Amino acid sequence: LRCLILLFGCFARARARACVCALSSPPSSSSSSLFVPGHSGMVRCLHVHPQEHLLLSGGRDKTVRVWSLSNHGDGSSCMSSRLEYRKHQKPVSFVHLVERTGAVASFDGSVHLWDPESGYRLKQMEFRPSVTTVAALPAPYPQLVVASSDGNLKFIDVRVGRMQHEFRLLNQTGQVRCLCADASGHVIAVGYSTGYIALIEQRTGTMLGFWRGHDADVLQIRSPAEHHLVTSSTDQMIYLWHNSSSSARVEDKVSVFRGHTEAVHCLSFLNENIVSVSTGSKLGMHSSMDDQAVFQSWKIKNEVFKGAITSVGVLPANRLLLLAGESGQIALVA
Repeated sequence: LRCLILLFGCFARARARACVCALSSPPSSSSSSLFVPGHSGMVRCLHVHPQEHLLLSGGRDKTVRVWSLSNHGDGSSCMSSRLEYRKHQKPVSFVHLVERTGAVASFDGSVHLWDPESGYRLKQMEFRPSVTTVAALPAPYPQLVVASSDGNLKFIDVRVGRMQHEFRLLNQTGQVRCLCADASGHVIAVGYSTGYIALIEQRTGTMLGFWRGHDADVLQIRSPAEHHLVTSSTDQMIYLWHNSSSSARVEDKVSVFRGHTEAVHCLSFLNENIVSVSTGSKLGMHSSMDDQAVFQSWKIKNEVFKGAITSVGVLPANRLLLLAGESGQIALVA
Protein backbone atom coordinates (compact mmCIF):
# COMPACT_ATOMS: atom_id res chain seq x y z
CA LEU A 1 0.00 0.00 0.00
CA ARG A 2 1.43 3.33 -1.06
CA CYS A 3 0.16 6.70 0.07
CA LEU A 4 0.24 8.76 -3.12
CA ILE A 5 -0.73 12.08 -1.64
CA LEU A 6 -2.64 13.44 1.33
CA LEU A 7 -5.53 15.68 0.39
CA PHE A 8 -6.82 18.42 0.49
CA GLY A 9 -4.18 19.43 0.41
CA CYS A 10 -2.75 17.99 -2.73
CA PHE A 11 -3.68 15.70 -5.58
CA ALA A 12 -1.69 12.95 -7.21
CA ARG A 13 0.74 13.75 -10.01
CA ALA A 14 -0.20 12.68 -13.52
CA ARG A 15 2.11 9.70 -13.68
CA ALA A 16 0.45 8.17 -10.60
CA ARG A 17 -2.24 6.65 -12.82
CA ALA A 18 0.32 4.54 -14.63
CA CYS A 19 1.69 2.95 -11.47
CA VAL A 20 -1.53 2.10 -9.65
CA CYS A 21 -1.77 -1.56 -8.66
CA ALA A 22 -3.51 -3.81 -6.16
CA LEU A 23 -2.80 -3.21 -2.49
CA SER A 24 0.16 -5.39 -1.63
CA SER A 25 2.47 -3.77 0.92
CA PRO A 26 2.28 -1.43 3.94
CA PRO A 27 2.55 2.33 3.46
CA SER A 28 6.01 3.77 3.53
CA SER A 29 6.88 5.80 6.59
CA SER A 30 9.23 7.85 4.43
CA SER A 31 6.38 9.22 2.29
CA SER A 32 6.96 12.86 1.37
CA SER A 33 3.24 13.54 1.03
CA LEU A 34 1.88 16.75 2.51
CA PHE A 35 -0.41 16.44 5.53
CA VAL A 36 -3.17 19.02 5.21
CA PRO A 37 -6.62 18.60 6.80
CA GLY A 38 -9.71 18.78 4.62
CA HIS A 39 -12.11 19.61 7.48
CA SER A 40 -11.65 21.15 10.92
CA GLY A 41 -13.19 18.02 12.48
CA MET A 42 -14.05 14.42 11.68
CA VAL A 43 -14.96 13.61 8.07
CA ARG A 44 -18.16 11.58 8.29
CA CYS A 45 -18.99 10.90 4.63
CA LEU A 46 -17.50 10.91 1.13
CA HIS A 47 -19.06 10.76 -2.31
CA VAL A 48 -17.11 10.36 -5.55
CA HIS A 49 -18.78 11.35 -8.82
CA PRO A 50 -19.08 8.33 -11.16
CA GLN A 51 -16.82 10.06 -13.68
CA GLU A 52 -14.23 10.44 -10.88
CA HIS A 53 -13.64 14.15 -11.46
CA LEU A 54 -15.42 15.42 -8.36
CA LEU A 55 -15.37 14.60 -4.65
CA LEU A 56 -17.84 15.68 -1.97
CA SER A 57 -16.99 15.41 1.73
CA GLY A 58 -19.16 16.11 4.77
CA GLY A 59 -17.93 16.56 8.30
CA ARG A 60 -18.53 17.19 11.95
CA ASP A 61 -17.63 20.84 11.30
CA LYS A 62 -21.12 21.18 9.68
CA THR A 63 -19.71 21.80 6.21
CA VAL A 64 -19.79 20.00 2.88
CA ARG A 65 -16.77 20.60 0.68
CA VAL A 66 -16.52 20.15 -3.08
CA TRP A 67 -13.13 19.10 -4.49
CA SER A 68 -11.95 18.81 -8.08
CA LEU A 69 -10.27 15.46 -8.65
CA SER A 70 -7.87 16.54 -11.37
CA ASN A 71 -4.12 16.68 -11.74
CA HIS A 72 -2.78 19.81 -10.11
CA GLY A 73 0.66 20.93 -11.24
CA ASP A 74 3.33 18.35 -10.49
CA GLY A 75 1.42 16.99 -7.50
CA SER A 76 3.53 18.79 -4.90
CA SER A 77 1.54 22.01 -4.53
CA CYS A 78 -1.52 22.58 -2.37
CA MET A 79 -5.07 23.15 -3.48
CA SER A 80 -8.15 24.05 -1.53
CA SER A 81 -11.75 22.95 -1.95
CA ARG A 82 -13.50 24.76 -4.75
CA LEU A 83 -16.64 25.33 -2.69
CA GLU A 84 -17.76 25.04 0.92
CA TYR A 85 -21.43 24.65 1.75
CA ARG A 86 -22.00 26.13 5.23
CA LYS A 87 -25.77 26.10 5.75
CA HIS A 88 -25.98 22.99 7.91
CA GLN A 89 -26.67 23.43 11.62
CA LYS A 90 -25.43 20.00 12.70
CA PRO A 91 -22.68 17.54 11.65
CA VAL A 92 -23.18 16.18 8.13
CA SER A 93 -23.49 12.38 7.90
CA PHE A 94 -24.55 11.89 4.26
CA VAL A 95 -23.76 13.57 0.95
CA HIS A 96 -24.61 12.58 -2.61
CA LEU A 97 -24.67 14.23 -6.04
CA VAL A 98 -27.88 13.29 -7.85
CA GLU A 99 -26.85 12.82 -11.49
CA ARG A 100 -30.36 13.26 -12.90
CA THR A 101 -30.65 16.82 -11.55
CA GLY A 102 -27.06 17.86 -10.86
CA ALA A 103 -28.06 18.86 -7.31
CA VAL A 104 -26.26 17.79 -4.15
CA ALA A 105 -28.24 16.20 -1.33
CA SER A 106 -26.71 16.37 2.15
CA PHE A 107 -28.09 15.39 5.54
CA ASP A 108 -27.63 16.62 9.10
CA GLY A 109 -31.03 15.58 10.50
CA SER A 110 -32.68 17.53 7.71
CA VAL A 111 -32.08 17.10 3.98
CA HIS A 112 -30.51 20.01 2.10
CA LEU A 113 -30.69 20.16 -1.70
CA TRP A 114 -28.21 22.62 -3.23
CA ASP A 115 -26.27 23.61 -6.31
CA PRO A 116 -22.62 22.41 -6.27
CA GLU A 117 -21.43 25.28 -8.48
CA SER A 118 -22.84 28.21 -6.51
CA GLY A 119 -23.68 26.69 -3.12
CA TYR A 120 -27.23 28.06 -3.47
CA ARG A 121 -29.69 26.14 -1.34
CA LEU A 122 -32.61 24.90 -3.43
CA LYS A 123 -34.61 23.24 -0.67
CA GLN A 124 -34.39 22.18 2.97
CA MET A 125 -36.61 19.38 4.21
CA GLU A 126 -37.37 18.76 7.90
CA PHE A 127 -38.82 15.49 9.19
CA ARG A 128 -41.08 14.53 12.08
CA PRO A 129 -40.42 12.08 13.58
CA SER A 130 -36.67 12.32 13.18
CA VAL A 131 -34.74 10.53 10.43
CA THR A 132 -32.07 8.01 11.42
CA THR A 133 -30.37 7.30 8.08
CA VAL A 134 -30.45 8.23 4.38
CA ALA A 135 -29.56 6.51 1.09
CA ALA A 136 -29.70 7.45 -2.58
CA LEU A 137 -31.14 5.37 -5.38
CA PRO A 138 -28.68 4.70 -8.22
CA ALA A 139 -28.76 6.72 -11.43
CA PRO A 140 -30.93 7.47 -13.29
CA TYR A 141 -33.37 7.53 -10.34
CA PRO A 142 -33.67 11.06 -8.85
CA GLN A 143 -34.79 9.80 -5.43
CA LEU A 144 -33.53 9.56 -1.89
CA VAL A 145 -34.92 7.19 0.71
CA VAL A 146 -34.89 8.10 4.42
CA ALA A 147 -35.74 5.94 7.42
CA SER A 148 -37.57 7.62 10.26
CA SER A 149 -37.39 6.66 13.92
CA ASP A 150 -40.95 5.27 13.78
CA GLY A 151 -39.91 2.69 11.18
CA ASN A 152 -41.23 4.34 8.02
CA LEU A 153 -39.38 4.63 4.71
CA LYS A 154 -39.97 7.95 2.96
CA PHE A 155 -39.02 8.51 -0.67
CA ILE A 156 -37.98 12.01 -1.71
CA ASP A 157 -38.10 13.20 -5.33
CA VAL A 158 -35.08 15.51 -5.64
CA ARG A 159 -36.48 17.11 -8.80
CA VAL A 160 -39.31 18.77 -6.88
CA GLY A 161 -37.89 18.62 -3.35
CA ARG A 162 -40.77 16.83 -1.68
CA MET A 163 -41.84 13.42 -0.41
CA GLN A 164 -43.08 11.13 -3.16
CA HIS A 165 -44.48 8.25 -1.11
CA GLU A 166 -44.06 6.47 2.23
CA PHE A 167 -44.02 2.83 3.31
CA ARG A 168 -44.57 1.42 6.78
CA LEU A 169 -42.22 -1.44 7.68
CA LEU A 170 -44.65 -3.90 9.29
CA ASN A 171 -41.97 -6.36 10.41
CA GLN A 172 -39.96 -3.70 12.19
CA THR A 173 -37.62 -5.02 14.87
CA GLY A 174 -35.22 -2.58 16.45
CA GLN A 175 -33.99 0.71 14.97
CA VAL A 176 -32.98 1.13 11.35
CA ARG A 177 -29.18 1.47 11.28
CA CYS A 178 -28.47 1.53 7.55
CA LEU A 179 -30.10 1.55 4.12
CA CYS A 180 -29.13 0.97 0.54
CA ALA A 181 -30.75 0.48 -2.85
CA ASP A 182 -29.57 -2.50 -4.83
CA ALA A 183 -27.77 -1.85 -8.12
CA SER A 184 -31.05 -2.06 -10.07
CA GLY A 185 -32.72 0.59 -7.93
CA HIS A 186 -35.77 -1.65 -7.54
CA VAL A 187 -35.06 -3.04 -4.06
CA ILE A 188 -34.30 -1.22 -0.80
CA ALA A 189 -32.30 -3.15 1.78
CA VAL A 190 -32.74 -2.21 5.44
CA GLY A 191 -30.36 -3.17 8.27
CA TYR A 192 -31.56 -3.14 11.89
CA SER A 193 -29.95 -2.77 15.31
CA THR A 194 -31.11 -6.33 16.11
CA GLY A 195 -29.24 -7.90 13.17
CA TYR A 196 -32.33 -8.31 11.00
CA ILE A 197 -32.36 -7.41 7.31
CA ALA A 198 -35.43 -6.47 5.27
CA LEU A 199 -35.89 -6.15 1.51
CA ILE A 200 -38.57 -3.79 0.20
CA GLU A 201 -39.73 -3.37 -3.40
CA GLN A 202 -39.36 0.39 -3.76
CA ARG A 203 -42.27 0.95 -6.16
CA THR A 204 -44.95 -1.05 -4.32
CA GLY A 205 -43.69 -1.46 -0.76
CA THR A 206 -43.91 -5.26 -1.03
CA MET A 207 -41.78 -7.10 1.53
CA LEU A 208 -39.47 -9.36 -0.51
CA GLY A 209 -37.52 -10.77 2.38
CA PHE A 210 -37.03 -10.49 6.13
CA TRP A 211 -34.47 -12.50 8.10
CA ARG A 212 -31.93 -12.33 10.88
CA GLY A 213 -28.63 -11.95 9.08
CA HIS A 214 -26.39 -11.06 12.03
CA ASP A 215 -26.27 -11.56 15.79
CA ALA A 216 -25.89 -7.84 16.49
CA ASP A 217 -26.24 -4.37 14.90
CA VAL A 218 -26.00 -4.25 11.12
CA LEU A 219 -23.42 -1.50 10.57
CA GLN A 220 -23.14 -1.45 6.79
CA ILE A 221 -25.24 -2.72 3.90
CA ARG A 222 -24.04 -2.32 0.29
CA SER A 223 -25.04 -3.69 -3.11
CA PRO A 224 -22.22 -4.65 -5.50
CA ALA A 225 -24.65 -5.92 -8.17
CA GLU A 226 -28.34 -6.55 -8.77
CA HIS A 227 -29.78 -9.13 -6.32
CA HIS A 228 -26.59 -9.08 -4.22
CA LEU A 229 -25.90 -7.47 -0.84
CA VAL A 230 -22.83 -7.29 1.36
CA THR A 231 -23.41 -6.64 5.07
CA SER A 232 -21.22 -6.08 8.11
CA SER A 233 -22.07 -6.04 11.79
CA THR A 234 -20.75 -5.54 15.29
CA ASP A 235 -20.65 -9.36 15.41
CA GLN A 236 -17.46 -8.94 13.29
CA MET A 237 -18.87 -10.87 10.32
CA ILE A 238 -19.13 -9.82 6.65
CA TYR A 239 -21.66 -11.71 4.50
CA LEU A 240 -22.61 -11.75 0.83
CA TRP A 241 -26.32 -12.43 0.24
CA HIS A 242 -28.16 -13.30 -2.94
CA ASN A 243 -31.80 -12.36 -3.33
CA SER A 244 -33.58 -13.02 -6.60
CA SER A 245 -36.84 -11.20 -7.22
CA SER A 246 -38.12 -14.46 -8.66
CA SER A 247 -37.75 -16.18 -5.29
CA ALA A 248 -39.33 -13.75 -2.86
CA ARG A 249 -38.77 -14.43 0.83
CA VAL A 250 -35.87 -16.79 0.13
CA GLU A 251 -32.50 -15.54 1.38
CA ASP A 252 -29.29 -17.29 0.45
CA LYS A 253 -26.05 -16.51 2.24
CA VAL A 254 -23.55 -16.98 -0.59
CA SER A 255 -20.23 -16.22 1.10
CA VAL A 256 -18.71 -15.48 4.50
CA PHE A 257 -15.72 -13.11 4.47
CA ARG A 258 -13.38 -13.69 7.37
CA GLY A 259 -10.24 -11.88 8.36
CA HIS A 260 -11.08 -8.87 10.50
CA THR A 261 -11.00 -9.40 14.27
CA GLU A 262 -13.02 -6.24 14.88
CA ALA A 263 -16.35 -4.93 13.61
CA VAL A 264 -16.28 -3.38 10.13
CA HIS A 265 -17.86 0.07 9.93
CA CYS A 266 -16.85 1.03 6.35
CA LEU A 267 -17.54 -1.08 3.25
CA SER A 268 -16.97 -0.36 -0.42
CA PHE A 269 -16.10 -2.13 -3.67
CA LEU A 270 -13.07 -1.60 -5.86
CA ASN A 271 -13.90 -3.54 -9.02
CA GLU A 272 -14.02 -7.20 -7.81
CA ASN A 273 -12.48 -6.42 -4.42
CA ILE A 274 -14.28 -5.75 -1.14
CA VAL A 275 -12.66 -2.85 0.71
CA SER A 276 -13.32 -2.67 4.44
CA VAL A 277 -12.23 -0.66 7.46
CA SER A 278 -12.55 -1.98 10.99
CA THR A 279 -13.36 0.01 14.10
CA GLY A 280 -9.66 -0.28 14.97
CA SER A 281 -8.83 1.49 11.66
CA LYS A 282 -7.38 -1.56 9.95
CA LEU A 283 -7.79 -1.33 6.19
CA GLY A 284 -8.76 -4.68 4.68
CA MET A 285 -9.30 -6.07 1.21
CA HIS A 286 -10.88 -9.32 0.04
CA SER A 287 -9.64 -10.18 -3.45
CA SER A 288 -12.98 -11.44 -4.79
CA MET A 289 -16.64 -11.78 -3.90
CA ASP A 290 -16.67 -15.52 -3.27
CA ASP A 291 -15.41 -18.11 -0.82
CA GLN A 292 -12.01 -18.18 -2.53
CA ALA A 293 -11.29 -14.56 -1.61
CA VAL A 294 -7.84 -13.85 -0.21
CA PHE A 295 -7.81 -11.36 2.66
CA GLN A 296 -5.10 -8.81 3.35
CA SER A 297 -5.09 -6.07 5.96
CA TRP A 298 -2.93 -3.10 6.89
CA LYS A 299 -2.69 -0.88 9.91
CA ILE A 300 -2.02 2.55 8.45
CA LYS A 301 0.99 4.16 10.09
CA ASN A 302 0.57 7.48 11.86
CA GLU A 303 3.23 8.99 9.61
CA VAL A 304 0.92 8.37 6.67
CA PHE A 305 -2.55 8.86 8.17
CA LYS A 306 -3.21 10.28 11.61
CA GLY A 307 -6.12 9.04 13.73
CA ALA A 308 -9.00 6.69 13.03
CA ILE A 309 -10.41 6.10 9.54
CA THR A 310 -14.04 7.22 9.48
CA SER A 311 -15.04 6.97 5.81
CA VAL A 312 -13.82 5.40 2.59
CA GLY A 313 -14.38 6.18 -1.10
CA VAL A 314 -13.25 4.49 -4.30
CA LEU A 315 -12.17 5.56 -7.78
CA PRO A 316 -12.60 2.24 -9.66
CA ALA A 317 -11.37 3.43 -13.06
CA ASN A 318 -8.09 4.59 -11.52
CA ARG A 319 -7.97 1.86 -8.85
CA LEU A 320 -7.53 4.44 -6.10
CA LEU A 321 -8.94 4.67 -2.58
CA LEU A 322 -9.90 7.72 -0.58
CA LEU A 323 -9.62 7.48 3.19
CA ALA A 324 -11.06 10.12 5.51
CA GLY A 325 -10.33 10.44 9.19
CA GLU A 326 -11.31 11.80 12.57
CA SER A 327 -8.69 14.55 12.31
CA GLY A 328 -10.34 15.97 9.17
CA GLN A 329 -7.75 14.82 6.65
CA ILE A 330 -8.45 12.91 3.44
CA ALA A 331 -5.87 10.60 1.87
CA LEU A 332 -5.60 9.25 -1.65
CA VAL A 333 -3.96 5.82 -1.72
CA ALA A 334 -3.15 3.18 -4.33
